[in-house]
Amino acid sequence: MCVQRSKTKEKLAVYGLVTSCAFLPQLALAADWETSASVSAGGVYTDNVGLDENNKDSELITVVNPSFTLKGSGRRANIDAVASFQFNDLDGDADNFSPQGRVNADVELLENLFFVEGAARAAQTVINPFAAAGTQLNTTGNVTTTYDYSITPYIVHSFKRFATFRAEYTYDEQSYDGGSLADSTSDYAEVSLSSGLDFGRLSWRLMADYEDTVFDDDPSIPSRNADNERTSTSARLGYQFDRKWQINTTVGKEWNTFESTRSVDTDDQFWDAGITWSPTERTIISAGYGERFFGSTPRFSLEHQNRRVVFSVDYQRSLTDTRSERGNFSPFPDQDIFGEDIDPDVADALRELLDNFTFEDQGIFVNESLNASLGFRGRRTTVTLTGKRSRQIRQDLNTDVLFLSYGISAERRLSSKLTLNSSLNWRSQEDQADFEYDTTHFSIGLTRQLGPNTDLELRYSYSDRDSDRANDTYDENRISLQFSIAL
Repeated sequence: MCVQRSKTKEKLAVYGLVTSCAFLPQLALAADWETSASVSAGGVYTDNVGLDENNKDSELITVVNPSFTLKGSGRRANIDAVASFQFNDLDGDADNFSPQGRVNADVELLENLFFVEGAARAAQTVINPFAAAGTQLNTTGNVTTTYDYSITPYIVHSFKRFATFRAEYTYDEQSYDGGSLADSTSDYAEVSLSSGLDFGRLSWRLMADYEDTVFDDDPSIPSRNADNERTSTSARLGYQFDRKWQINTTVGKEWNTFESTRSVDTDDQFWDAGITWSPTERTIISAGYGERFFGSTPRFSLEHQNRRVVFSVDYQRSLTDTRSERGNFSPFPDQDIFGEDIDPDVADALRELLDNFTFEDQGIFVNESLNASLGFRGRRTTVTLTGKRSRQIRQDLNTDVLFLSYGISAERRLSSKLTLNSSLNWRSQEDQADFEYDTTHFSIGLTRQLGPNTDLELRYSYSDRDSDRANDTYDENRISLQFSIAL
């Protein structure tokens, strides 16, 4: 494990150095810089640190969280970074160091022609979604840090008002702390030609893409041969009738190389047809239907937003893989559910794990997913409801799993210096053997602003797990006290 961890950190250090060397010279002439830093320190008491059903061990954990944000914006380069580093004094199967954050940067090397984008992310996630995990402050050994970084050079050229040509290449690497999951790399290339302003309400696009994913051959990690290649070409045609109505259709051909237990040919034609309706400027409804080699690909999305209420629903059936699902995360999002910019509260000792659950090993699967959210905002109170459903059907194994989650959270400003927030979440998983695992988590916290740059938070949380497997049920109570200061 120490060798793997050292290797991961070395990769990230090299990537950070390369990114800095590429982007910072341009940013030296940046027109605007924004920086901030903070640190928090406190204690977390748990009455079941190992999430053990029969032998509960209590623990008082010391936690220190330094963090920073950095934004630079220049005429031809930008960088946006948010990071938090948690240190704790836990023993056993737990990491004493847990980084979380993101870095996004872009630079225009040749004006209006050649660009480079870079990104790096890190966060904690569950290894085996069907086993007890808790958080990074539990000694279950079922939590790892996921690192994902990429670099994308691309060129864009406009043929006046007729069309726009774009060609890009992305190298992406995904690593895990501790060697519990297989590291991987992917090479992605895409070429497209899209309609320009001369076509008015008619739009079209010709595109070809190629992706090659390779997993590390590590004998210490039980896994299947999940290396795969995916190639496709497509043509898209759309027409905008007026401000409210638009139709579009796509036809193409795909070539896939991956392990499959199914008799269908993975090299096949595909198509999709859809319609978009925008009855108001605040509401967008889109629906479509298509066919691919694995079956139908229906999709539906609805977005509505006003000053007080936000509602969204997204349903689709698509082909993906475990690597893409694990890499589908964004620490410290830029905007809240209402689309407004937020200042990330990075000094958080009780950060939640990522909920992008998927199979423990690697493989291709069909994902039938449904995500919904509803937000209400009053003068002093904000309430958010969320729901997720994901049925994942493996293509290299004759099996499928189901992940469900529902949650409600609320925040109430009791005064100018006192804030109350709480959440209630329920998650359920169903594995290949039809065993079910249900976890309920409740949390309530009170934050008091002590001064212009300091605050104190007291939080209580309770978790309860009901499992079909023996010795996999637990309950846990937690109390934390955390002092934070902005530097």
